Amino acid sequence: MTPVALPPALQPLVAALAAAGLELAAPLNTAWYDQAVEPALRLPARAGWPARPEGRLALLVGSARGAWDAFAAACAASSQLTTTPDPFDTWVEEVVLGVLAAHSPASLGAPALGWARVGAPRLIAFGRLAVASGAAWLAPCHLTIHPELGPWHAWRAVLVWDQSPPPGPPPRLEDPCGACATGCAPAFQAALDAQAEGLGWLPPRDACPLGRGHRYASDAILYHYTGERRWLPQRDPSG
Repeated sequence: MTPVALPPALQPLVAALAAAGLELAAPLNTAWYDQAVEPALRLPARAGWPARPEGRLALLVGSARGAWDAFAAACAASSQLTTTPDPFDTWVEEVVLGVLAAHSPASLGAPALGWARVGAPRLIAFGRLAVASGAAWLAPCHLTIHPELGPWHAWRAVLVWDQSPPPGPPPRLEDPCGACATGCAPAFQAALDAQAEGLGWLPPRDACPLGRGHRYASDAILYHYTGERRWLPQRDPSG
């Protein structure tokens, strides 16, 4: 099925997000997700918004390999970014909020925001949200699989407006995993059996044959999987 078309009002916002390093965006109807999850996982709404049983307009935002270069440039420009508790998540939020401040369509009003970071005010099942939007497929190893990027992407934020949602039924990607001869499930089960930590969760991602040309840079992998600050981009002391 064809993915949901991006509403014209959101096109400048999505272009600015991509230019800043968050190059994935998928519009959706909040009802496609909210009706499939328990109430505690539903998408955020701003105080005072009326009930909308038909759903609202939402935009799912994600990153791919190129985000690391944009993040590295931000680290080089700021001596404070790498001192925050989670520099990459801090950068994501700064990008989204900065782009919203400059490019949010006034006609849509202020959006409610949801974040994928650990400890975010509201827990959202971002994998299920990506599937509901038609942007990705959920693999047997529970990673979301993008038709071009494979597993080499991540969903970072969702923006919700009190506006009419995209029309029609929810889109669904054709299952890219059913005919897979490689299979991520064995690597995933091995990681579970070993009670994997850190890079122990990398083999299921590497097992996917899709998107291998979009594999993250080595330092990005090491930082995201271990959380160790030594893998953060280093600021040039002469800069």
